Amino acid sequence: MDGGADTPAATNVRLLLRREWEDVPDTQIKLGTDVYVDVGYRGPKVALDVVEKDYTEIFNKRRGGLDLRTEFARKARYVTRAGWVYILVFRQVNRGEVLTKTLNAFTKRGYRPRRGGIALY
Repeated sequence: MDGGADTPAATNVRLLLRREWEDVPDTQIKLGTDVYVDVGYRGPKVALDVVEKDYTEIFNKRRGGLDLRTEFARKARYVTRAGWVYILVFRQVNRGEVLTKTLNAFTKRGYRPRRGGIALY
């Protein structure tokens, strides 16, 4: 775990993004008096929250589909209303999926990350 990340999983996501792009992601971004996101890019307003739970643990079954549990739904609404693209990274998600979702969010914002991150080995 690095100094800025909240969990080892958040560190892994930050390092994954850093290896892919030269753009350095921020950690523990404060969006309100008590709302933080784990990793993100302030310029294009792309936020990633690492959820150390399985998909099944954060959704409630309801007639006709699934709903995010209240605590996750509130945060998602707050972050998106603040103008950020919000990405939840679950325990089961693979690296390619994280990079694809992040790149799609960059594209949605009209942001082009600089390719060629750093080697961290």
